Amino acid sequence: MRRLSIRGKWLLFCLCALALAQPSFADDEVRSSGKTLALGNVWGQNLSSAAIWENPASLQASPGGEVGMLSTSYLAGENKVQIYHGAYPLFDQFVLGAGYATSGIDGFESTTVGDNGRFESTGTFGVKESHVVGGMSYRLNGTIHLGASVDMMSRQVDTVKGKANSIDLGLMLDYGTQRYSAVAKNVAGTALSYSDGSKESRDRLFAFSAYFKPKEFPELAGYAGMDLVSQSSKWAVLPKIGGSWQVVPELLELRGGYRFLRQLNRTRSSLSLGVGINYRAQFGIDYSYQTVDYFSNQANHVISLVARF
Repeated sequence: MRRLSIRGKWLLFCLCALALAQPSFADDEVRSSGKTLALGNVWGQNLSSAAIWENPASLQASPGGEVGMLSTSYLAGENKVQIYHGAYPLFDQFVLGAGYATSGIDGFESTTVGDNGRFESTGTFGVKESHVVGGMSYRLNGTIHLGASVDMMSRQVDTVKGKANSIDLGLMLDYGTQRYSAVAKNVAGTALSYSDGSKESRDRLFAFSAYFKPKEFPELAGYAGMDLVSQSSKWAVLPKIGGSWQVVPELLELRGGYRFLRQLNRTRSSLSLGVGINYRAQFGIDYSYQTVDYFSNQANHVISLVARF
């Protein structure tokens, strides 16, 4: 335990130094699976094909490969999101991953923070967005995993179209009952370039997380994360926490989480609950409920599926 403690301190020191020395742009919100969202949206601890949207270093798949999807709709029904992803192991050290995501909203309400500190509407417009992502993880040894991915993003706001390509880099240290994850998204600092000549910057972000499973209670697991986010050149530290209980091992799992999120330079909090069901380790369904959604400022339901071969 002493050696793990020392390694953990060195890891924390190196990650903090990296975050201060190399800030980058990235999206503040990632939707990968109902499992991640139910656990407070703690990134980098979902060892599956869904990791292509979080931390490519944690990409994993069964010997025959894995595919999954996520579907969500705001309670008002005006915005729908579809996300697809897959992963396939190559040789003994590599896992290849790919994903496609699309979302659209016809009556998106643009808001700003007024003098009274409340959100105020500035009008409505239509938005369509899609992502095509590909990447891989590399297992350096039994403990260290490295990952990289490329995200090709396009967005249309009314009739104006924009594009941006980004590179994400990840690291995961796996000690069995403990895991540590770090990811830097869009390390080149690219912004959205629109057809009318305008540009839109994306949030600056680094995400770190830890997973631990107590030996005395192997059916329980804890998750903790921290995001470093910059909006309008102002940094914010957003903690996240989650926990799970395997009611029936490898079949039924209950989850919960709590997190802080940043919107228009305003910090809010959200509670999440969820459940995961697996069938013979070949098929899984994950459900999540959030009291505050990042994009809609209201409650949201998420369902994701995964099939393993």
